[in-house]
Amino acid sequence: KEKFGIPYNKDELPYHPKLGRVKELSLEDYMKQPALSLFSSHRFAVICKRKYLKEVKTILLQKYYEKEIIELDKNEKVARQKISLCSVEMSAGLEFEDVIVFEKGMNQFEKYVAESRALENLTVIDD
Repeated sequence: KEKFGIPYNKDELPYHPKLGRVKELSLEDYMKQPALSLFSSHRFAVICKRKYLKEVKTILLQKYYEKEIIELDKNEKVARQKISLCSVEMSAGLEFEDVIVFEKGMNQFEKYVAESRALENLTVIDD
């Protein structure tokens, strides 16, 4: 079978075309994980549906300082050593070394768009 031109087995989802299997966590398990080290040249992104941006930012503020998070919009640029918080729509066409996707409320196409932004590490937080 193919989904968006990528061969896949539905039993293996989520599946990233470049990375293979991805790390799946519940929100509770994610909160127990250590915070990302932002002292590298990596670009970090947290992607969610637009209507959940405030909720996800509140979650991130439990792990990171406000100055470490930038909310991407058409005027903001992706910055290294910061977490780019963005909607699925804003993430389209961008790439990041590390991506965390909050899948709450996303359809299959939105999940594909968000998950395919990752170049090296992808973590999916399920509902």
